[in-house]
Amino acid sequence: MKLITLAALLFIAPALYAAEVLDIEFKDSGGKLYNTTTLSKDITLHYGRAFAAIDMKVLLIQTPTLSHKKYQVQNTNLDALGHETEELQVIFITACTQQEYLHGYHTSVETAKRLSSAKHPFRVRLLNSKGVVLKDSSFPVSTNELRRWLKQKKDKF
Repeated sequence: MKLITLAALLFIAPALYAAEVLDIEFKDSGGKLYNTTTLSKDITLHYGRAFAAIDMKVLLIQTPTLSHKKYQVQNTNLDALGHETEELQVIFITACTQQEYLHGYHTSVETAKRLSSAKHPFRVRLLNSKGVVLKDSSFPVSTNELRRWLKQKKDKF
């Protein structure tokens, strides 16, 4: 019995430490640069000490085009959150492989192409302020599911 338990632990333990980290550069509509692995520091740099204690989350939306049907559905779901996004402490980053999104946080086309895969041309990923991927979906995430993703406590990740 002890041997089975040890074998199970050896199998499961590496998975606990194999969290994917996305180290990507992005910018806001004003051209200020940020990085997913240094987000807290970058937010403080651009917005001041008042934001130093905030543990922001990133919702990275990868899409082949800004007119892609799944992207449009995801945008509608995000819009439904309204001002809750401030309470939920999340920023949305658009990574589009065909054109650069210019109205909010976004990656360059080159970065979007690096992130893209033929298997998942559309993808939604939730990252913490260190760039660790916490959640991942190849389909638009509903407004209610987004709330669950964003309200989940740190210790659950």
